[in-house]
Amino acid sequence: MERWAREHRRLLMSIVHDVTDIGQHRRVVKRIRKTLGPIGIFVNAAGMGVSHSFRRTTPEDLDTVLNTNLRGPFFLTQAILRAMPRGGSIVFITSVHQDEPVGDPTYSMSKAALKVLVKELALELGPSRRIRINGIAPGAIRHRKTVTPRFSRVPLGQRRGTPEDIAHVVAFLVSPEASYITGELVTVDAGLSLVNWISTEGMQP
Repeated sequence: MERWAREHRRLLMSIVHDVTDIGQHRRVVKRIRKTLGPIGIFVNAAGMGVSHSFRRTTPEDLDTVLNTNLRGPFFLTQAILRAMPRGGSIVFITSVHQDEPVGDPTYSMSKAALKVLVKELALELGPSRRIRINGIAPGAIRHRKTVTPRFSRVPLGQRRGTPEDIAHVVAFLVSPEASYITGELVTVDAGLSLVNWISTEGMQP
């Protein structure tokens, strides 16, 4: 896989793009294709939450989260497909909260919808385009250096995950070694989803 990754390094370009701006999707994809050629790999990683309970969630909160986490990636993927040859690979970054509550219903709901979208697209695009669609469900990715006591019951809770932990799984899923895998959601959370942590005293989301 490392050799494959080295062989597929290409020109790096950066484009600042609002994933919720659906009208810009086709122009961004056109620019990428003009610079780099056909798009063989695409990773949907945009996501956000509002950390509000159901009773505190406003219509604006719901629209913001769904537009970022679901509607934007849905239509951006649609635009990407126009530039993707047969045999491409798409990965969606979902969350362990696609299955486990966190106290932010808009976030969990949007990630649960992405989980179903992965399976729907795998079913539709596999036979016709040989495009593989998979997802990764991260949990507790590091945004601070210390590990709080609330992770003491997590099987590998000695540390939080890092972006590299997720990137390694992405690299595998888009590589030839994963050519027989589609429609799957891979959980990368140190075992967090195995613990009934949301209802345990001292273990808040």
